[in-house]
Order: sequence, then C-alpha cells, then structure tokens
Amino acid sequence: MLRIVARHNGRTGDPDLKVESLHVRFRSATGGTLSAAQFSALANSVQIYADIDDSGDWVAPPDLPFNTVGPIFFPTGPADGYVTFVGGLTLSAGQERTLFMVLGFKPNAHLQTPNALRAVHVTSSSSTGSYTDYDLAVTIEAAPDVVSSVVTAVAPDSDDDGIADEDDNCTTVANAPQRDTDGDGIGNRCDADIRVPNDCVVNSLDLGTIKVAFFSSPGQPNWNPDADFNGDDAVNVVDLAVMKSQFFAPPGPSGVPNICDVEQN
Repeated sequence: MLRIVARHNGRTGDPDLKVESLHVRFRSATGGTLSAAQFSALANSVQIYADIDDSGDWVAPPDLPFNTVGPIFFPTGPADGYVTFVGGLTLSAGQERTLFMVLGFKPNAHLQTPNALRAVHVTSSSSTGSYTDYDLAVTIEAAPDVVSSVVTAVAPDSDDDGIADEDDNCTTVANAPQRDTDGDGIGNRCDADIRVPNDCVVNSLDLGTIKVAFFSSPGQPNWNPDADFNGDDAVNVVDLAVMKSQFFAPPGPSGVPNICDVEQN
C-alpha cells in the first residue's frame, strides 16, 4: 500500500541508527482523516514487509513481514498514530532499507461506508529514532508527506475467478462461466451430486449416474450435461476425478441460494 525507504545518511564510523516508529495517518478517498472506528471497521492488520529481493516492489514471497513490528496505535479518536518497531529497525551508516506497509482488509470491508482509504506517512512530525551506542534521540529528515493511492475494499473472491464469493456458485474452484446445468444453485465445477433428485451428498448413486454418461458428448443418447463438470462437452476421466474428489461430501460450497441450503434448513 505504501513504500517507505529508510536511509542512514551518516558517515563511516558513525553509530548505527535505530528507527523506532513511523507516523501514519489514514484518510478517506476524499481526503478527510478516518476515525479510529472507521479504520477498525475496514482493516484487521497493518504489516511492514522488508524488500528482500531489492526489487523496489512488494512481492510476497520473497518479501517477508518484518517480524518485530508492533500493533498500530491510535492515541486519540482519528486514525492517526504510530507503527512501532519493537526493538527498533537498525541501519548502519550508509545503509538503505526499503519497506512496504501492507493493509489487510476485513472480509466485510466492502460493505462499510467508507470502503476506501489512503495511507499517509506523516514526515513533518514523523518517525522517531535513536543512536544504538547512545541513549540519544535523533532528528530523522524526510521528504514531504508521502501519500498512497486510494485502496478500495472489494468483496472476497476466494478462487480468483473474478466473481465475488457472495455471487459465486462455486466459491473454492475457479468457474467464471458459472455453468449450472441442473439449476440447483451450485456450479457444475463443484457439483458432483448429479442423481435426480439431488440428495446433497456425493455417493454411489451419483457414480452410477456418471457411469451411464461416460464417454458421451452432446447429441449422443446417453449425454448428460450435469456430468460434464469442467464444461468441455465430454464426460470422461477428468469428470470422474472431480467426482472422486467430492465423494461422501456435500456439493459446493456455493455463495448463492441453492437447493442444499434449503434442504439443510
């Protein structure tokens, strides 16, 4: 969300510098500072990552969380506080470290108002630090306040198929086409419960149904589109493997109203 470069501008022989905290403020997309309550409704974590591969971009992995970062602290009502480095972030003279502040949204963050924010590294009052050889506070020079782009919370999409879980008829396996040939609210890709009527469990009855349709394709008398789980217009060993992976389990899960929700309720 925000890239921060920390650099020790001292000369060779100068003591190490220990960065102890970063002053961070969270604003809404329109610019006003969020309240602590608004921020808490959106975010469940603020983590600092170290740029392990020196790429200048956050990629996890290889970039790893900085394992001595304390929780963000808002001393007053606004979402304006400090990310602390427990034990300090130590830099030798001339050393530079690139850090990334990464925000984790809560699952229902997209339903909140506001549902977007930006982070500001406040450099005017900013970071605190000290020399490691002395108990002496130092002034940390910094560029003008650094403001991130707007980050908007979106609905979770567990299988990364471009369809939010709450609208996805198969939430754990990517199925952008949302094929549901039997119309039961559970996408074919995770619905091996194909015997009619559905009993909301994949078992030997469904195995018998796929056996009848095995090696069939559209237009053949034994074709059964419900048994074509991956949508390739063929019932074959690929579909049998899908059924095997779901055997003795309920179909789904589905994020939309479906027949098994009704039966279980």
